Amino acid sequence: MEDQQRHKAPIKDTRTEQIHAFMEDLPLMAVRYSRQHRLTYVNRPVVAFFGGTAEDYIDRDFLEFINVPAPSVFLSRLNALTVENPVLEFEQSLEANGGKEKSIRWITRVLFDDVGHRLEYQAIGEDVTLRKETERQLKRAREDALRASRAKSDFLASMSHEIRTPLNGIIGMAEYLGTLDLPPTHAQCLSLINQSGQMLLELINDILDFSKIEAGRMILDPQKTDLSRELDLLHNLLRERATNKAISLALDLDLPSRFHYTDITRLKQVLLNLIGNAIKFTHRGGEIRVRARELPADRLEFKVCDNGIGISREKMTHLFEPFVQGDGAVSSKHEGTGLGLSICKRIVEQMGGGISVESTEGEGSCFTFTILTAPPGETPLESLPGPARKSRSDTSSIKALLIEDDRNSGTVLRKLLQQAHVDARLVQSAEDGLALLNQSRFDLVFLDLNLPGINGLEFAGNIRQGRMGAIRSDLYFVAYTASATTSVQQQCREAAFDDFLAKPITASSLEEVISRYRTRSRQKR
Repeated sequence: MEDQQRHKAPIKDTRTEQIHAFMEDLPLMAVRYSRQHRLTYVNRPVVAFFGGTAEDYIDRDFLEFINVPAPSVFLSRLNALTVENPVLEFEQSLEANGGKEKSIRWITRVLFDDVGHRLEYQAIGEDVTLRKETERQLKRAREDALRASRAKSDFLASMSHEIRTPLNGIIGMAEYLGTLDLPPTHAQCLSLINQSGQMLLELINDILDFSKIEAGRMILDPQKTDLSRELDLLHNLLRERATNKAISLALDLDLPSRFHYTDITRLKQVLLNLIGNAIKFTHRGGEIRVRARELPADRLEFKVCDNGIGISREKMTHLFEPFVQGDGAVSSKHEGTGLGLSICKRIVEQMGGGISVESTEGEGSCFTFTILTAPPGETPLESLPGPARKSRSDTSSIKALLIEDDRNSGTVLRKLLQQAHVDARLVQSAEDGLALLNQSRFDLVFLDLNLPGINGLEFAGNIRQGRMGAIRSDLYFVAYTASATTSVQQQCREAAFDDFLAKPITASSLEEVISRYRTRSRQKR
């Protein structure tokens, strides 16, 4: 009987064999190691990665095998594993067969028996070298793209400033000369100069806005707005342009509420673009109708409809894409960058709405868009005042000081102010401006932000904080610059400017500033 038992075949551990068979077929490295951290099994991928044979690794210390740089730290993490949290993940740099350094991601698990005692550890290793190198390349590519985007934005901002400054002289002087009694031929030439300057300004604004949107740098500033009043002003502004083509421009408002929370600057930009396009693509004697109405859930709906040339079904598919025009060509008789509708779409979407178009070729088009107008959750920063109604009835004397280092720009602004019956003095440095403010009484100060030496922001901030002597603290400061970006306007708010005037200056934009000043003066009396 004893001889029979002595010659019995050893009992096979079928479960272990099944586990090993599964591990051998894995494309990943797989190992098992004991409670004492000694290797008890390695699969074929381990041997292929490190070389040798499977037997070479049995009973080796697992920590030595994976070349742990801080064994005590790793052991503390390993000992902290529990039944509820039995898995540890980490990455380790290892030298593969052939001497190449590889990054290996390990997932190790501790196995417990029914009473919570540790039985053994199992680990899976994945070669993530290629993935990490790809991630590094993607990160470098993203950083390069961000640097290129910043460089592009900085370049465009710089070029905007440089182009707006001479445009200020062209448009401003053209508007000033337009008020004089000129011969018809001269007046016609002057009108062409002014229209060309305005067209160039629109192109610059489109390119800058598109760049800003692409970089995610367009920030909305919703404010409590008398929308009916603002739309009336916009209607009056565009009616003259429509009248020049004998086009009827009608405005229908269904706005029971007087005030709405919106970024009026961006909203008017969308409407200006849509109505401007309607005027551009409508024949003489045509009709354009603009409608605005309140919808439930704090929404507004706008429609701009015309009976112009219309848009074909094929072209409508790509109408809101960049550099596409409704007539299908950028370089056609209808000037423009083809960015306008793309910018409108991005702005409307950022305002929580959407835009669509219905059109029949040869019969006209109707653009519809909606926006959200809910009050913001937090009180927004006070924005610089928006457009106000023109008021020429107030003829009270106003004295203005212009501090502008560019004599041409200063001369344009001074002439436009004189045309608006404002007594204006011009100096070309902050020092000369400070001397005049100490000698004479002024009501408005138009301050160029890019003055040599102390800049406009510092100059205004120091006066507001009483650092410039006994100068009146109630002066109405107007920031005057070609850098008409959101960040610059924010800096002006922080420096306590009362108003903002972007170059190129027009008679209408200047009159709005004067009107706001007069309104504030009356309120203080």
